[in-house]
Amino acid sequence: MTFKFAATAASLALAIGAFAACGDGSDDDSGDAATPTTAGGEARIPADFGPAPKFGNNVELVSPAHASRVKQAETRTTDPIRPGGLCAEVNFDDPVENLQWFRMVLDAEEVTARLTVKVDSGNPPKGATLCWAPPEGLKVGKHTAALSVGPFGGDPIQVIGWAFEVTD
Repeated sequence: MTFKFAATAASLALAIGAFAACGDGSDDDSGDAATPTTAGGEARIPADFGPAPKFGNNVELVSPAHASRVKQAETRTTDPIRPGGLCAEVNFDDPVENLQWFRMVLDAEEVTARLTVKVDSGNPPKGATLCWAPPEGLKVGKHTAALSVGPFGGDPIQVIGWAFEVTD
């Protein structure tokens, strides 16, 4: 079982690496906190952030949002009832059996064991918010993150990858 766990962690790290390699690699130091838009008002994602994640199945939302710029202070959390930092809203729809089906990685480091989990109050619960935030907040700079869904020790059935930037 340890081997499968290691293999799954490795495949998740490879997925993040492939996601992070997307784009043209250019840096945008414009300091603009807003997501650029087209003339029609549609969001335009800078090429260096890679493709936008496709939600559905068991992952409904992530934050910070893909291609967003957030202040470091916004990535700290001191209240476990209102977790913050790197977060994902997930549901327990089939085939998910329990929280062990979710694994999170930030910048190629698995943070699953350090997640704060807020399960909805339904009986049975229908979903949860999974967050990780170090006390000092996420480091300033560009980050890649991923969330995988799959049975513990098995292959992922869904991987969501995204990138964002933390500013001073």
